Amino acid sequence: MIALTIMKDVLISICLPIILAMALLYLLKDNVLRDRDIYGATMKFLQFHLSIGIVIVMLDVVGACVINDAVLKYIHIIWILFLDISLSLALAVDHSTKNPTALPVNSFIPRTIIKNIICHVLYQIIVLLAFLFVGERLLNIESGRWSPLDYPPSIHFTIIFNTFVMMTLFNGINCRMLNNGRNIFKDLFKIPPIFFIIWIVWFILQVLIVQLDGAFLWVVPLNLLQWGVCILLGLVELLLGQIIYC
Repeated sequence: MIALTIMKDVLISICLPIILAMALLYLLKDNVLRDRDIYGATMKFLQFHLSIGIVIVMLDVVGACVINDAVLKYIHIIWILFLDISLSLALAVDHSTKNPTALPVNSFIPRTIIKNIICHVLYQIIVLLAFLFVGERLLNIESGRWSPLDYPPSIHFTIIFNTFVMMTLFNGINCRMLNNGRNIFKDLFKIPPIFFIIWIVWFILQVLIVQLDGAFLWVVPLNLLQWGVCILLGLVELLLGQIIYC
């Protein structure tokens, strides 16, 4: 019963940003998306959004089946999906989306996009599950597993949530370039740097909500070492993108 409830909430949360993002893209198509590559923007959105959605579902299903609790709380999912919508729209209007992308011959979604999604999802799931089951030993913290439902937020699950957000942010940079483009920073700072501004805003917001207003997102403040681990694992996303390119 718990698993079915979590699955219902997660699936609704995954469908919601698709509807909202497509509606916003439709409203902006005559102005913001003029001279943009619509197919390329769609592929970037799918690559970014599907990676997030698959990880959320897999992580919470494992949590429901193994520890009888959602690893990512509902408010965590809502926060991540707002991030998803913002960066997806930023990818659509990014300078790298101005050049037309050739349509694939055999399928709507190119194999490179599917490969990117699979590789990044596997990396994120491995890291997050490792933190879930042995994180307290790796980071020398108190375990948050098997805590009562009314128990206060823990450092353990805050690190899992924060790491997922960091990996999502850095994977967004990877998604700027289709077909495994190596120079993921190309035109990142070109005026107006819409994607860069939105990325920085979300990074700052994540720091603030964790350190200053933890009750809002069911998190607790982290120390510098714990933040360093989260950011480092996010940066690995950039290295992984280059390895996939090879």
